Amino acid sequence: MILASPNNSSAAPLSCETCAEILVRRGDRMPLVPRQLLRLRLDVATGDRGAFGASLLAQSSQVARGDENNRDRNGPVPGFALVNVDGRLGLAGDWELFFSIDNLLDRRSAGFGTLGRNEFTAPGGGFDATGAGWRSEQFRTAGAPRAAWVGIAWRFGGTPGA
Repeated sequence: MILASPNNSSAAPLSCETCAEILVRRGDRMPLVPRQLLRLRLDVATGDRGAFGASLLAQSSQVARGDENNRDRNGPVPGFALVNVDGRLGLAGDWELFFSIDNLLDRRSAGFGTLGRNEFTAPGGGFDATGAGWRSEQFRTAGAPRAAWVGIAWRFGGTPGA
């Protein structure tokens, strides 16, 4: 199958300056779909008034959108593994203390990638109005950094953890 992909470094140029085609073959990996994806969750109850938990989210690399032939010079979007922890502890009455930490190890990650044209190639990262320095690149979404929450909740007429 032949697809238009003007920002793929392996694309064959067509008659127009911004057009290009890539040949996608049987067996090429589908963009944005990692081969391996792992999600694990562990919860530990600390009696009837509290619980602590941890989760692991891991995925292998994935091909960026626009690289359907898997041959762009930028390669795939790297895989990652993230650890999250949380817990709660029942206090007196209907009060509960809780916490949550996402991305505990503060790992950098990207969950999406696409090929595109970078037009901000002027000195200092400014817009290049001439278009002379524009270049095709891989753009990635940045994963969330470490984040933490702590709070106190009041269970209105209920039992903590129920």
